[in-house]
Amino acid sequence: MASPRVYSPLPQPSSRTNGAGALSTVISNVIFTLVFGVGLGVGSIVAWNLSWESAPQLLFGEVSGAILGAISGIALGMVWVTNSGVKQGVAWGGIFGIVSGLTLAMISGVNWGLAWGIGFILGVLRVYFWLPELLWMILIFVVYRFGNSTPWLYKIPPCFDELIILPLPFMVSFIVDVYSEYPYDVRQIIAYLLNSTNQKIVAIESIIGIVIYSLSQCRTSSDIATVSPRLSWIPSLPSSEKVSILDQFWQISQAVQASQETPSLYFQSEFLKASIKRLQQLRYLIRSKKSRFFKSCRKIAYYWIRILEATPRYFL
Repeated sequence: MASPRVYSPLPQPSSRTNGAGALSTVISNVIFTLVFGVGLGVGSIVAWNLSWESAPQLLFGEVSGAILGAISGIALGMVWVTNSGVKQGVAWGGIFGIVSGLTLAMISGVNWGLAWGIGFILGVLRVYFWLPELLWMILIFVVYRFGNSTPWLYKIPPCFDELIILPLPFMVSFIVDVYSEYPYDVRQIIAYLLNSTNQKIVAIESIIGIVIYSLSQCRTSSDIATVSPRLSWIPSLPSSEKVSILDQFWQISQAVQASQETPSLYFQSEFLKASIKRLQQLRYLIRSKKSRFFKSCRKIAYYWIRILEATPRYFL
């Protein structure tokens, strides 16, 4: 039975605010306004250009569309910088972009039906939002490595747009990369994505990436034994082949934990042997899978086998 939907408010960074953090936030806000303005201008150009009838009009549409979109985006973005009404600002920005595009099309003698149709389709697909969000996500992915990534984590597009339709690249990779340094903040973001946005696929893929990362970091049998308790915060995921494979690693981790907790040397050895056998079966099961996920799982299983075989209790 599906659990009831729980609303998770937009999470906030766990780190204390200081001068450098405040400056980083201001800079990221200003960059966002510029990226949003340029993206909104490009989105308007796409709709307008498809309905212009001649080269001079095409050039005029590009220039005026870029200027109008950039100005409106920056102006609306500055409202966000000074006031936290992010969702309202983005929504009104998209509406203004569509209306201004159609108005300019009418003034310039463009076919109204075609212009309206294109504007409507792009509006339904939220292309006016997606283009600036795409630029913003690329920018975050590129620059977050040069400083504190926590402010950038709380600036990913779903934090100000809960209804993203078109997919955005790099979001999963970014969340997984940040987890090693800021696990608590990433857990907040994932809970927010699962409960308060339509980005559940992004959240699930991020969780899978985090699990793979955590499993690959095991260097001793104690690491293997404690990996399942460390990931106990992860909610139940929809059934899939990937989840089934990860669940086997989870059970192996619990078996290794049981081997360390039992006082019987015989049962310690039996638990380890059973875990190694299960890892070997898992490697054989996914031997023909070519995706990056299954290659990572085969590699993890191989290293876990070596770790457990090197455990003294295994030879009892």
